[in-house]
Amino acid sequence: MISLPKSPWIKFLPFIFFYAVIAAWFSAPELIADEPRYLRYAQNLLDGLYTNSENPEFKNGPGFPLILAPIILVGAGKQLIVILNALYVYLTLVFLYKCLKFYTSDYRATWVVIFFGCFPVVLKGLTLVHTESVSVMFATLFLYHVLSTYHKKTDQGKHIFLATLFLGILILIKVLLAYVALFSLLFSLTYFLRGESERAVKLVMIFFGALLLCTPYILYTYSLTGKMFYWGTQGGEILYWHSSPHQEEYGDWVGDKILADSIVGRNRYSLIELQQHHLEFYESLASLSFVERDEIFKKQAIENSKKYPRKYLKNTLASGLRMYFNTPYSYTPQKLSTFVYIIPNMFIVVFMLLAGLLWVKYWRSMPSEATVILMFLLFYVGGIILLNGRSRHLVLVLPFHLVFMACVFSNLLKIGVNEE
Repeated sequence: MISLPKSPWIKFLPFIFFYAVIAAWFSAPELIADEPRYLRYAQNLLDGLYTNSENPEFKNGPGFPLILAPIILVGAGKQLIVILNALYVYLTLVFLYKCLKFYTSDYRATWVVIFFGCFPVVLKGLTLVHTESVSVMFATLFLYHVLSTYHKKTDQGKHIFLATLFLGILILIKVLLAYVALFSLLFSLTYFLRGESERAVKLVMIFFGALLLCTPYILYTYSLTGKMFYWGTQGGEILYWHSSPHQEEYGDWVGDKILADSIVGRNRYSLIELQQHHLEFYESLASLSFVERDEIFKKQAIENSKKYPRKYLKNTLASGLRMYFNTPYSYTPQKLSTFVYIIPNMFIVVFMLLAGLLWVKYWRSMPSEATVILMFLLFYVGGIILLNGRSRHLVLVLPFHLVFMACVFSNLLKIGVNEE
């Protein structure tokens, strides 16, 4: 039997080379999908601004462009940027292992990490200049330091500070997490009502501190838009597509470039139906600013959801299915490649549902951090499903799923032993 090294830094080191090969070999030579946008914002930062002050456009937070900017400054091209994804995911493996070790054996933790490390959606993210690889690293670092405040008696201040820092960075990368942090902060305050002030103080410091770290960005968006707590200009458009009342559409975001047939991907969508349903509305917004467009998209989304509530619920269910099973998409035929996502994700969904049911039954006997993990997870998944669930959005919280399951199942064994 092969004996693996005890240190996770050495144990998972082969993955970094494996990932680097995947990133270098399978990444497209040209810029695709969201890559031009992230690089454009990074270049804007190097030029001394983030967006056009006369017509501000905040399609994503500044976190990822801030990471990309120094890499671009030294003249690195796309291939080096995607190879760095190998480092991000390797660090994720190491700290996921450390999280799991709080609850289970070295052997089990190792195999769970290997399962995560070979997950199809994780591997796909390696090949793109997207946020999935770097965001899951910061999410796992945040999770590790939160758990350390429960399991380690020393260096509490350090773990609170680092959890706050990593969550703050994560919010600037994925601005939806600002609302997740806000709801988590409100949830943390309930611990005061239950007389658990020490636990409440730690969580409040982390979630409030993370939001505080984002103050410069929020002040910047306020200075350009006049709107408080304004995180982006794309939320309304995503909500608009989510509320689509047309039977052939499932609420997934399409966007104006595909609608205008100006980018590759035309074979995926039925452009005739799309243009019949949406082009006139989009053309009516062409002369408006991005902030004004965002407001009108939101109003139309609310109107659609009120007028067609059953279709809205159907689209919401489809959004959840896309997040976990990468299907269904509007005007898209079934593909065998979908099973690459369905099969491994099926294990996540089944065991997560089982862990959730066990938590409901035995929550009083579960470690208190299990509740914190679950609430953070539910706020994030709920937010994504109400926007536009896609399989890549699952990557960020996959470690939360795995750690929650490990926490519940390991403590269920202890409960069974105690009952006997």
